[in-house]
Amino acid sequence: MSRNRNSRGMLARAGETQDELNGSENFDMTLAQVEEELRTLHLSTARITRSLEELRKLSEQDKQRVDTQELNLTLAQLKQSLGESGERRSNVDRDLEKMEEELESLKSKVLNLSLTRERHIPLPISPPIRAALQAFYAGGNKSQWTPDAYGRPQYSYQARDGHITLFFEHPPDTVETVGVLWKVVKDLSVETADIFLILMSQIAKLPNPQLNIARMSLEEIAEYRSVKLRHGSSYLLYEDFKQEVMRLADLRLTMGWQDYKGGTLFFGKERPDRLLDIVDVEYKRDGKSWTAFGFRCGQALAHFLDPDGLRWIGNYASLLLSLSPYHEALAKKIGTYWTLVGTIAGKGGMQPHATIRSILEFCGEEPNMEKPGRTVEAIIEAHERLREVGVLEEIPDFEPPSRQRGFFQEWLDEPRTVKLAESLWKLNQPSDRNRTLPASSNQPPARRNEPNLRVLPAPSSRLSAALEVPANHNDLCETPARIQQFRTEFHLHQAELAQALGISRETLSRYERGVRKLPEEIARKVLELWQNKASGWQD
Repeated sequence: MSRNRNSRGMLARAGETQDELNGSENFDMTLAQVEEELRTLHLSTARITRSLEELRKLSEQDKQRVDTQELNLTLAQLKQSLGESGERRSNVDRDLEKMEEELESLKSKVLNLSLTRERHIPLPISPPIRAALQAFYAGGNKSQWTPDAYGRPQYSYQARDGHITLFFEHPPDTVETVGVLWKVVKDLSVETADIFLILMSQIAKLPNPQLNIARMSLEEIAEYRSVKLRHGSSYLLYEDFKQEVMRLADLRLTMGWQDYKGGTLFFGKERPDRLLDIVDVEYKRDGKSWTAFGFRCGQALAHFLDPDGLRWIGNYASLLLSLSPYHEALAKKIGTYWTLVGTIAGKGGMQPHATIRSILEFCGEEPNMEKPGRTVEAIIEAHERLREVGVLEEIPDFEPPSRQRGFFQEWLDEPRTVKLAESLWKLNQPSDRNRTLPASSNQPPARRNEPNLRVLPAPSSRLSAALEVPANHNDLCETPARIQQFRTEFHLHQAELAQALGISRETLSRYERGVRKLPEEIARKVLELWQNKASGWQD
């Protein structure tokens, strides 16, 4: 029995031992599991930590990206604002420029309406006026006036339709009578002609030029001449103008002229006629004086302003009056000549033609037979100047084909054609419409008062479309005449283009006319200038 209890006790301890063993194993397993779980947790913590670190870095990068995006957005908005501001500024600038252009246009219109003489002045054209101008130009130091039977100076104007003789009123008979008269002729100048043209412009404005009296002050004459001072003094200027007017007051004429009806009319055959009736008026107050003149036509001038007389009224460019009578006298005189003959030709549907010899005769100039090149250059420069100021729209090439011996006489007698600015011979003012031609159904063609003035067919008009730029310099070498077309289109003077090319004007003229072969180097330079001009480039 005790053996049984012992056996049960041993079995019980053995069972406990086994349980303990089992529990120990279970504990060990649990510990291992815990450790494993801890390792797993540690790894997870590390991963989380790394993940958090990565998230933090990513967060910083995202923040930086967000800040950059915001900065870019801010910059974009700033640029847009600046762009809008710049656009508004450009719009404002454009509006200001447009307003300035409109203001200048408005000023121009106001000046044209209120001060017509700023651009043109009306000019009656008749044989006495032409003869008087020609007489003034023939005076001066190289006087072309001739002595009469008593040695007194006179100027004779001969034309197909009659003759006009101009002379000055004789002072009381003294020993110095002839000398005094020749002194008056010596004092005649281009400015005398300018004053005469200004006075005639006032007569042309009168409702009835035959009967009405025109009035003008010395200040107004100075305004027309665009001169304020002479030798730094307005008094000297006005005194010079006064003397010019008084010379005109002393001028007399006799005239015989065939009218368009076939009869002949004589003026001053028994008693000389006055060119102009002039009376001076001086007013003084508070130590200051004001001088003006009242004047009207003589009978000869008035006849050609009568509806029964063949008369022409055109415009005279005020720019010609403003040209210097000392430095640009030839251009001024030639411009006056073309205005006279161009008005008659233009109203007759033609363009004015004349020889160089007849132009020089009107201007009181003698051809330089010893050095003809000087006359050629002077004529070319004068016509270029007239085109520049807008008196002439088109001029011919005055350069002779060659300058060999014997060329000058032929050059002087070759007829030339110019195109006068239409604004000079066309009058659009209603007040002038009834003073352009006589009201007659048997109206004759326009008469020419100069014997050596030939009327030729009007040249064909130049195409208004812009010329095509040559494809290459070889085109210019083959057709060098296109250089002249290039100059005409872009209003370049021959001397101006020659200077840009580094050659003389005579050489360029020979190239244009094909007298000399155009070098490739010059052709390339011309082509480059042409391309620049055509693309809107301005020198």
